[in-house]
Amino acid sequence: MKKALLSLALAGAVCTSANAQPAIGSVAPDFTLTDINGTSHNLYTYLDQGYTVILDISATWCGPCWAGHQSHFMDNLYAQYGPDGTVDPGKVMILFVEGDASTTSADLHGTGTNTQGDWVSGAEYPIFDDASLNGPYQLSGFPTYVVICPNRQVMYSVAGFGSAMGQTSFWTQYIDVCPVAVEGLNGGTYGVGTPSSVCAGGPTALTAQIQNLGSVPITSATIQAKVNGEVIASTEWTGNLATYDVADVEIGSYTFNQATTEVDYETIITNDVAAGDNVKTKASTALTSEYRTWDLEVKTDQYPGEISWKVKNSSGSVVEQHTYQAGTGQAGAGGPDAGKVFHHQLQLDANECYTVEILDGYGDGLYGVSAAADTGYVKLNDGVGNLIYNFGAGYGDGISQIAKTGSTTDISEIIAVNELSLYPNPVADQLHVNLNMINAGTVTFDVMNIVGQQIQQSTTVNLNAGKNVQ
Repeated sequence: MKKALLSLALAGAVCTSANAQPAIGSVAPDFTLTDINGTSHNLYTYLDQGYTVILDISATWCGPCWAGHQSHFMDNLYAQYGPDGTVDPGKVMILFVEGDASTTSADLHGTGTNTQGDWVSGAEYPIFDDASLNGPYQLSGFPTYVVICPNRQVMYSVAGFGSAMGQTSFWTQYIDVCPVAVEGLNGGTYGVGTPSSVCAGGPTALTAQIQNLGSVPITSATIQAKVNGEVIASTEWTGNLATYDVADVEIGSYTFNQATTEVDYETIITNDVAAGDNVKTKASTALTSEYRTWDLEVKTDQYPGEISWKVKNSSGSVVEQHTYQAGTGQAGAGGPDAGKVFHHQLQLDANECYTVEILDGYGDGLYGVSAAADTGYVKLNDGVGNLIYNFGAGYGDGISQIAKTGSTTDISEIIAVNELSLYPNPVADQLHVNLNMINAGTVTFDVMNIVGQQIQQSTTVNLNAGKNVQ
């Protein structure tokens, strides 16, 4: 869904499409920049001093950026929590970066032709005129805000400015919530690289990140993966990690067969002075279906041209894909594909893992024009309409899920019948079913009304080969 034209009062507004920022939980790239007064600033130096860094990458011409500036939340945070803060000094460092290479110093000072106003007067925090962070920080829109913990972890990341962000309390929630290095030997599990969506029945590589959260270098550690307390993979790591350094570790592999399995990833170091940060838990989902014929059900929003999907096999090749037709209204609104339900039949190979990717070109998922508007959705169903996975609507710029097919094509392969009849028609209070079973088997009956609602509890019976009356 494309939002309306930008205005200063529009919550969540962004000057370009918001479809990527640094991932929450990732390691923030280090940088050294020189501010407009000629002073050099290094990110990791501030982090090592215990600061939580709030990075604002804006453009002088950007209305939402100016709205953030005019809210004065950065001035307030810097005055209260900056190096000489009146509330809790030394907790927060504000770094404001003008990230459009085409703007000028005059624009920053409010005297140029491509600016919303004076960005410099009254600001005590460092200001930079530098576009070099746009790549490393995956800039996709102005403004982009990133909150970085002392341990170098991205705690918050968003492109755009909403009214709630103008409140000091919105940002103070990120102070003193990050892991901080302590005196002595202390290793922690920084993050988990194992994907949350995996292929059922095949080995999945288990990976994690370890971090030095102590003052003493770490040279060796044991990293284990556990399910219900049982070790499923383990490895011995050696290296040299200084304080706050992070290392990626391959632990081993595991075969996921349940729908969702929680795995504990633990870093074990001899004489660790603080074991409370040693474990991170992540759930991985392995979805399966009895069928190799699937139905991808999509209800579009009012901006269908932003919506597309792909289905990839286990080798990464695209086997099915579709993009919906954009309308002729503002930003592609409306059109014949808007607000409709589509059923895409996927004829897939048996016993194969497929990745279904749902994409949104604007980055806001399938939300309606207003909070009261109906939203779209995406659902993956099996060959007889049972839900495999609900992608929902609020998936931002995209979402993906892996599921494994079965060997069955449709209902006839499960209910092996060569004759089926129902009577009387219409039915008042009792329905008879005649089935001529090719083989003996178990059959489940569901009674639904015309709109697909179940009106009678399921009945399961064992039938013999040949004719059966129920």
